[in-house]
Amino acid sequence: MTVSGDAQQRIEAYLGRLRQLFRGMNAEDAREIVEELRSHLMDRVAAGGEGTAAGVDAALAALGS
Repeated sequence: MTVSGDAQQRIEAYLGRLRQLFRGMNAEDAREIVEELRSHLMDRVAAGGEGTAAGVDAALAALGS
């Protein structure tokens, strides 16, 4: 699935916020968590059939807080 530029920016912004929360955590553990969440997000976006900003927003909302 192709993800639009805006959608990709939303994903990177979300993951960037997570990286900030993981400061102080072992760097390798934090990297693994972020990459696992990236994969999970991309799977949700693909399952929703929308590689758009709206599709990413729906996937993020499904993750919850």
